[in-house]
Amino acid sequence: MRKQHKPCIRFVRWCIQAKYSTLNTPLRKVYQVARLKNPGILQVLPALNTGGVERGTCEIAQAIVEKGWRSYVASTGGKLAPQLEDAGTLHLTVPTLKSHALIFYSAWQLYKIIKKHKIDLVHVRSRAPAWACFYAAKWSKVPLVSTFHGAYGCQNSFKYHYNKVMTWGDKVIAPSQYIAQHIQQIYHVPPSKIDLIYRGVDLNQFNPAHVSKGQIQSIREQWQVKPHDRVFLLPGRFTAIKGHEDLIRAMAPLDQKWKLILMGSWTGKERYLAHIQHLIAELKLADKVKIVPASATIQEAYAAADVVVCPSTKPESFGRTIAEAGAMARPIVTTNIGGGAEIVVPGKTGWLIPSQSIKDLREVIDSILSLDQQKLIDMGLSAQKHVEKKFPLSLMQQKTLAVYEKILH
Repeated sequence: MRKQHKPCIRFVRWCIQAKYSTLNTPLRKVYQVARLKNPGILQVLPALNTGGVERGTCEIAQAIVEKGWRSYVASTGGKLAPQLEDAGTLHLTVPTLKSHALIFYSAWQLYKIIKKHKIDLVHVRSRAPAWACFYAAKWSKVPLVSTFHGAYGCQNSFKYHYNKVMTWGDKVIAPSQYIAQHIQQIYHVPPSKIDLIYRGVDLNQFNPAHVSKGQIQSIREQWQVKPHDRVFLLPGRFTAIKGHEDLIRAMAPLDQKWKLILMGSWTGKERYLAHIQHLIAELKLADKVKIVPASATIQEAYAAADVVVCPSTKPESFGRTIAEAGAMARPIVTTNIGGGAEIVVPGKTGWLIPSQSIKDLREVIDSILSLDQQKLIDMGLSAQKHVEKKFPLSLMQQKTLAVYEKILH
């Protein structure tokens, strides 16, 4: 008797689980509705160490969990993995995700993850694992979303086709108008396939009200700021594209009272750091320019500065530092290239200058040194309101989950 019922049981089970079968049974519809109420989202990236891509992954994972959905992240691992798991996301280690030679092996590993955990949508955030994600999603018949985190170089045909896999999914998320236009012009992706979602700032974390006057005073003392110095802060890793040299050369001839703080990590960039140190010594600016390591309390550094300067020489996809500085009520000077330029309202929240123009940069800094403090405070407050309206983390999370929902339904 039991043997006679086994085929029937198997058939019913198969109907329930066959999400992509051509059958249109009531049981299958019930299964689909249940899955869509609690979909599984798999984000994929090379590793979970520090960086904008990693931070964005964690922020979206948080939103997925808070919505009551199932959140998964696949990577080769990293120091942020335990933090993700503590917040309710399951981290799945795929050691070969960075390997170009093992694309199909990685794709097979991801395919097994998709099947085992009943993943409903894959979101890839980097070129390295994008090929594996494309094949895994295709084999599994689940939708694929990508976030185009940068204007990847495509100097030759190989690079062009290697990068283009980032546009092969169901939707492409661009973190700025600059990147959206880049995708359309270089890879000929129709605008209907692109969703513009600016990266967001955690307004609870970046809130000037959370930094006391005592903390600001302590930081300024560590920086050896004199009473009437106007403090300029350039935050960011020590690499030539951040424009350290341009800023130092621009400010060197200015005889007003000012202090320039260069804050960032130089791991792996020791030669560039030595070059900057030599330049400071050559221009006799040791008492005016101070180099400090990256700080976990970057909010206090923003609050201790009068103006934040980001004179990038190469376009960046967004410019989270610029948005963070604005959230901390600090006016910003930046170059008119890339996504960072989209964050600043010239004359209201900061200043835009041509890239790699030391003359224009010097003129703007000189004009800032002539402004009264209240004008800078007012511009900072305008920057704060602008970021709160256009670039909050909650808006980025909301819009990303809306992309998922639209695809899944």
